[in-house]
Parts: sequence; C-alpha cells; structure tokens
Amino acid sequence: MHKDESTSISDGGTLNALEVDDLAHPLSDRSCARRLIISHLLTRWGDQMWSFTIPLVFIIIYPGSLMPASLFGLVTTLSRVVFGAQVGVWVDLHRRLDVVFIGTAVQAFSVFISGVLLLLLHTISSPATTNPFDSLASSVCFVAILLSSSIGNLGALAMDVSVEKDWVPTALPPSMWSDVIAKMRRIDLISEIAAPLFASALLSIPLAGGLFGFLCIALLNCVSFAPEYILLRSVFYARQSQLGSRDKRSNTLSAESQADIDPQPPAVGAPTVESKRSRLKAFLQNFQQAVKVWSSQPIVLVTLAFACLWLTALNPHGILLTAYLKTVDVSDYRIAIFRGVGAVSGVLSTYLFPPLSRKIGLRPASLFSICFQSLMLILSSICFQVAKSISSDSKDVSDNLYNLFFCFVILSRCGLYAFDIGEVQILQISIPEHVRGQVNSIESVLTSAMTVAVYAFGVVFSDPADFVWLAWISTASVTCGAILFAVWVVIWQYHTHPYETGHAMDIAHDHAEGEHHDGD
Repeated sequence: MHKDESTSISDGGTLNALEVDDLAHPLSDRSCARRLIISHLLTRWGDQMWSFTIPLVFIIIYPGSLMPASLFGLVTTLSRVVFGAQVGVWVDLHRRLDVVFIGTAVQAFSVFISGVLLLLLHTISSPATTNPFDSLASSVCFVAILLSSSIGNLGALAMDVSVEKDWVPTALPPSMWSDVIAKMRRIDLISEIAAPLFASALLSIPLAGGLFGFLCIALLNCVSFAPEYILLRSVFYARQSQLGSRDKRSNTLSAESQADIDPQPPAVGAPTVESKRSRLKAFLQNFQQAVKVWSSQPIVLVTLAFACLWLTALNPHGILLTAYLKTVDVSDYRIAIFRGVGAVSGVLSTYLFPPLSRKIGLRPASLFSICFQSLMLILSSICFQVAKSISSDSKDVSDNLYNLFFCFVILSRCGLYAFDIGEVQILQISIPEHVRGQVNSIESVLTSAMTVAVYAFGVVFSDPADFVWLAWISTASVTCGAILFAVWVVIWQYHTHPYETGHAMDIAHDHAEGEHHDGD
C-alpha cells in the first residue's frame, strides 16, 4: 500500500497519509506505554512550571498582596467543581483522538492568551497598587485571565480523565496498568520538585523585570503540547482496534443524549431568554446524568474516600501549611527541606506499592496504604497539639515534638501516593469503558470541592493560633476516607458486579491472583 493512498477503515472513514504511516509501523505494548508516559511527563512538567509561575507573576505585578493569587486559585478550582461533570459527559461522547486534540489545543490557547494578558496587566497596572480591580482596564484584563485559565484548566481535566483513566486501561494489557500508573505518579512528584526549580531559574534572569523568564516558560509550555499530541496520536493509530472501539458507541450515545437533553431544538430567531434556559437545562441534565451514572457504579465509596484525602491542610506543598510555618518563623531552608523530603516520600511509595499489590492483592494493599496515611496524621496531630500546649520554658521538648510532627506528615505522603496508585487501578478495572469520562469527572468535582473547602476552613481559622483545628479537621477527613474505603472492601470482598464487558470485580480478583502467582 502506498502512503499517499487513502485507506478505508471499518467505521466508514478514511486514513490520511500520516495515519497510514502510523499503522505501517505497529508499536509494542512497551512502546505504547513509553509514549503515554512521555506524554504525561510533558503535561505535568508544563503544568507544574505554569502553576508555580502564575502566583509569582502576580506578586511581581502586585507586590505585597496575596489576593490576586488567591482569587486565581479559587476561581480555577471552582471551574472544575462547576463544569467537571459536563467535561466528563463530553469526553464520553466524542472520539478519543478528538478529545486529546481539543484538550491540548485548549490548553495551548489558554497559556498563550493568559501570557499575553499578564504582560498587558503588568503594563497597565500602577506599581503602587495592590488591587487588580482599581481601574476598569485592569479589572477587565484580570477577569479575562481568570476565564482563560479556567478554560485551560478544563482542557487539562479532559486530558487527565481521558488519557490516564481511559487510554491506559484500554490500550495496555492489565499486567502493565499498575507499573504505568506508578511511573506517572513518580513523574508527578519529580515534576513537583524539579519543574519549579527550573522555572525559578528562568524567572531569576534579570531581564525585563523578571518577565523574560516568564515569557520563556509560557513559550516552552505552548510548544510542549505539540509533541504531546503527536505521541498520543501514534498510540491511537497503533491501538485503533481498542481505542477506536468507542467511536460508534459515542456517536449513538451522542444522538441519544442530545435527544434527551433537547428533544425540540429552538427555532432560529427564538427569544434569547428561551435560548439561555435551554442551555441551562442541557447543562443541568448533563450534570444530573453524570451523577446518576457515577452513583450507579460499585466504586462510589472509593471515589468518596479518595475525595476525603483532599480536605487536608497537612500537605508539605500546600499553601496553608507553608503559610503557617512562615508565620511561626520556621526558616526557608527548613520549609524547603520539608517539602523536598515529602515529595521523596511520595516517590518512594511508587516503588513500594506495585510489589506490595502483587504480594497481597490490590484492595488489601490500597487499604493498608490509606490506613497508614490516617495513622501518621493522627500521630502528627497529637504531636502538634502537645507541642502547642507546652510552655515556652520547655522549648527543647517543643522543638522535638515539632520535628516529630514533620516526620509523621512526611510519612503520611507515602501512604497517600500509594493509595492514589491503587485507587486509579481500581477505577480502571471497575468502570465500564463508555462511562469512564463521566465517572472520573464526578470524582474530579468532588476532589475540587474538597480543595475549596480547605480554603474555606483556612479563612475561618485564619489565626495561626487556630491551625491546630485545621490539623484535626484534616486528620478527621483522611480517617473518614479510610473508614469509607474499608467499608467498600468489606462489601465487595465476596461480590461481583456484571458489566457489558464481563465481571469487573472478578477481573480485578483474577488479575491480582495472576500477578501474585507471577511474583512467586
């Protein structure tokens, strides 16, 4: 077959020359996994650089004020809460390759527009002001940045839901899932450490008031989306029999869903109010549909347990804990060491969990991990409470207790990231292929809502003396998550749940048993 010829495929479409070239060079499972991992690396590296840079640029523009950075984090997080379910429905109703193309394009466009608007905001803002709403021009520019970044955040959500939780279990054999997810988590943690350091090195270049480094970061981020899409496209055409299998179903589901949402489309020229009501109705019905699909799955308790882990201020990389440590005069180098060792603890868990899962099974290993995290946070909160109650005359004892507090928080990260790997694999095994987007988007809505709740508690308990309440609220939330997951394990230990593709929980059990025997 010549590369310049179109080739018919089973669904009646055609392949262009580049697609034929992809099919002419089939990829092994390891090669597909490698490309998915490299694509994930490009995504996470760019995300970490950008999320680290934006607040610092706001500080450059508005020195002495945390309000712009706080509003940025709050609005972009709320965008996932409000529109996360809609994104999940959209992912399920569209061709996988179209989803990643639009997802990467939206993110690239968002970074470009946000970068231009930030430069414009720097130009029009007064050096003496700390309020982005002090003039009409700066207000419009700042709001546009929030909107652009929120849209980019939704594009990133679509990519997360689609690639990590749909492409991996569809394109790769079950024996590779745990290792691939572990490597992706390892990349997340390493990027969490290295990407901000790289970004800070660029920002330290003394050109254009520090904005030259910002331009470099924005440019690198935009350019990285092209190879990310190319890698995913090559995997799609190498595994088209698996990844393309949803396309026909998606078309059918799309037609059915559209009929349910809008059985009588408004005629051209209909009143604007009716059009807005129709769009609102469609939005609410999509959200209701996603919630209904999510609530019908046997992993509801798993997703609720995972969401509980996000309501915590005891995060070495979190804003609240870092701000508290600064207010009690903990040195910058100790905070940096604390954050770095916390990330290393998470990296360690990505090496420990896969063999533990093969040895004792996926669900027991996941239960052990979340219970370990809960126990470490209980001990850390006890140490923190006792240290706060000790008089200033016993400073040595207090310092030792604070050091224990740091150690227990660091150890808790090992349990957290180990459970994260297990939870992703449980969802990969248990959720039917055609609704993965909706179910995973509802989980994203829940985790984002918990993140917003953390910020809300931070406002309520804004006095550093009240941080002990945040510590116990965080511990209670994680412990509640451990209890929910333990209940799920007990309920589903001897039960199966039939899907169109077979018995998912039986598959999970057989897979765990098969890996156990392979390990022997």
